[in-house]
This record gives sequence, structure tokens and C-alpha cells, in this order.
Amino acid sequence: MFGSLSSLSDHQVLANIDTIVVQDRKLTLKLLVHLNEIERRKLHLNLGYSSMFDYCRSRLRLSEPAAVRRIRTARCLA
Repeated sequence: MFGSLSSLSDHQVLANIDTIVVQDRKLTLKLLVHLNEIERRKLHLNLGYSSMFDYCRSRLRLSEPAAVRRIRTARCLA
């Protein structure tokens, strides 16, 4: 899926992880902003989900702890 990392030099692996962490932070923030907006607009209710937790678990297939953390953090952005 991601190819073999064994062919990369130590320097390349370390450089890649730095880039990946930056991308991950940006995507996480984007996800939180979207979750906040979904809740603000009550879009999850329009789709038939009883709560943001239900939406995150069922629609987004997040684990229970991940759903709770993301919803809580997204609400802090409000």
C-alpha cells in the first residue's frame, strides 16, 4: 500500500515523518472545523443520526474514544 520503507535511507525516513506529522495536524484541524460546522448546522440530525457521537461512530466509523475526543475538541473551536 505504501511501498517498502526499507529501501529508504534513515535521513529520508526521518524527513518523511516530519512532513507526515505536519500534514496530519492540518488534516486534524480541518476535520475538527468540519465536525463543528456539521454540529452547528445540525446536519447529523438531517441525516437521521441522533447525536454527533452516533454520526461519528456510524457514518465516519470512528472508535468510541476517537469520536468523543474529536467532538469535545471540535466544540472547543466554537
